[in-house]
Amino acid sequence: MIEQYQPENTRLFDDPIAKELVGVPIKFLMQFAAMRDLTVKQTDAVARGIYGAQICRTRYIDDALRSAVSRGINQVAIPGAGYDTRAYRLPELKDTKVFEVDLPAVQETKKTKLQKYLGKLPENVRFIPIDFDTQTLDAVFSQANFDDKAPTIYVWEGVTQYLSEETVHKTLSLLATQPKEVLSCSPMS
Repeated sequence: MIEQYQPENTRLFDDPIAKELVGVPIKFLMQFAAMRDLTVKQTDAVARGIYGAQICRTRYIDDALRSAVSRGINQVAIPGAGYDTRAYRLPELKDTKVFEVDLPAVQETKKTKLQKYLGKLPENVRFIPIDFDTQTLDAVFSQANFDDKAPTIYVWEGVTQYLSEETVHKTLSLLATQPKEVLSCSPMS
């Protein structure tokens, strides 16, 4: 969200929706360059270079999605979507089936905030509830009009650190069997 408040000529990507998904205090504070700079410095003090890596990763994934869609891939799956905003801010995805997969509580909060901001949820986006600890992607996809034979771009960004090693292995094993275009970004994903 910090990136959206940076000067337009230095921003790596536009994400006007991100600020609608956070609380009012954060939205207010990020308007001030000093607060954005402090936040970046504090983040980098914990993990040097992490802010830069994250915004570069976001830009890379955005570019890869645009490229995949331009080549005819028309199905995107975002396991652990959280507050990812790509389906709403990238015009190239407006005619692409997007499957956002995450915990039901996260999805309900996100949907409420998106409906308030957008007026209605886009018809091309499907929210698929999952608990990665007890369910698998193939099981939830089978209930959601997901075409497991269609080439799909999977975006699995910033999720694995919240899952058990076993769950990560099971998910990657499943993805290995699917027609896909996989984005591989960094060890931080």
